[in-house]
Amino acid sequence: MMKDLMERLDNNMEFYRDNKPFFMAYKNSRKIYNYNSATKGLEGYVKDAETGQLLKHCLIEVLMPTGNRQTSTNTKAHYSFKRLEMERCTIRVRALHYTTAEFDITLEQDKMTHYDIMMIAEPVTTPTPAPVNA
Repeated sequence: MMKDLMERLDNNMEFYRDNKPFFMAYKNSRKIYNYNSATKGLEGYVKDAETGQLLKHCLIEVLMPTGNRQTSTNTKAHYSFKRLEMERCTIRVRALHYTTAEFDITLEQDKMTHYDIMMIAEPVTTPTPAPVNA
């Protein structure tokens, strides 16, 4: 719907150019639309490798030479990065009680790449009780 509206406005811009407030609002909405409709990115879910359970509140970092970006999974265990400019990237994922994982990913051209992450739980260790001296 938004795409159709933006196309209609683009096609009739000469008509609206004389209306300064409308024209400024149009220019700003065009910038927002272009940013939000970025096509190249990465998104997916984080899950437990053994049970398939969705993992909420995991930290996901995209490691880039120009600087890292990070986000966390939401309450539905979903994450998303928009406007990634590189062809390949490394992501690092951290979650409480899970082994930190790193993956090298090739991003699809001009579309969001879907990549589900499977995390391996850290082994549970129980402390050995100290010997009791009698």
